[in-house]
Amino acid sequence: RGAARESPVDVQSGGRIAAAAARVVEVRGVALEEWQRARVQQRVECGGARLERIAAGEIIHGFLEEIEGQRRGIPWAATALWRMHMLNGFEKSALVNARVGASKTGFFEWRDGYGPDEDDADGVEEELVIEHAGGEFQELPEGLTFKEWSPQYPTNEFGPFRKAMLQGAGAGLGVAYVSFANDLEGVNFSSIRQGVLDEREHWQDLQEWLIETLVDRVYRGALEVGLLLGQVSDGRITLRPERRLKFESVIWQGRRWPWVDPTKDVNAEVTAKNNLLSAPSEIIRKQGRDPSAVWRTMSSDIEEMSAAGIPRDFIMASILGAAPTPAEPAPQPPDQEDDPDAE
Repeated sequence: RGAARESPVDVQSGGRIAAAAARVVEVRGVALEEWQRARVQQRVECGGARLERIAAGEIIHGFLEEIEGQRRGIPWAATALWRMHMLNGFEKSALVNARVGASKTGFFEWRDGYGPDEDDADGVEEELVIEHAGGEFQELPEGLTFKEWSPQYPTNEFGPFRKAMLQGAGAGLGVAYVSFANDLEGVNFSSIRQGVLDEREHWQDLQEWLIETLVDRVYRGALEVGLLLGQVSDGRITLRPERRLKFESVIWQGRRWPWVDPTKDVNAEVTAKNNLLSAPSEIIRKQGRDPSAVWRTMSSDIEEMSAAGIPRDFIMASILGAAPTPAEPAPQPPDQEDDPDAE
């Protein structure tokens, strides 16, 4: 892991900084002379502010690699923004064309033998002015005809083009089309459910990537420094640096979403748990909750219900969903008439 990689950062004259030039050497795991020189603080003037140059190895530049050997990330919204820009221009053009078509414009045309005299000495043509109001027709001069120009676009092309652009933009953002475009026409429950599940899987993958790339790395680095400086405490107790490995053992929980079909999804989770295919804590984490907090809440509820005098069978039934065991009938004293030794 000692290979050096160059990351371009352009510093142009006049204080402008663009993304491409002054080579910054990034070396991981090896102390080289270039690395020492790169760590020297360099300052650049930009718009009156002093900017400090930081080595690339000290920056977490996380991105999803789309191309082998890629050095810079591509914004996730790049493909969506391009399509939305095209759709915006298309909608503006279609709107202008529709308004022109609704105005019923046209041209005046003279038939042969009519019209202004080209040999007129004055050389000035009389301007033809026609005032038009809704529901009225005006008589035209002899030989003058009106040729209507009524563009029919947009007709049937607007809807498919708009849908195709929104589908591409939604796919680029990892969002289901029905949610991104708010278009529920022609879909059913199964198709919506499948699209929502795929979308959620995509967001969960991005959550895991963000945790591994940024969140966990920042936490471990800050924890180590904080423990050494005595700035991490639990209440009034300052945590000791030698227990750093214990404090690094954390679980990151991303956002989760409610079930699409609660009845079927809950039954599937319960069946998986009963067949040892899943753990209760795993089911709770799928809902975005902390299992420890759930256990503490359940324990507190059980203690409060017990203190209120609720029978334990009913408490377990309310917590676990099991039917309470029916109370056994009290034993009856034997009948004296049937007892031969009653005397």
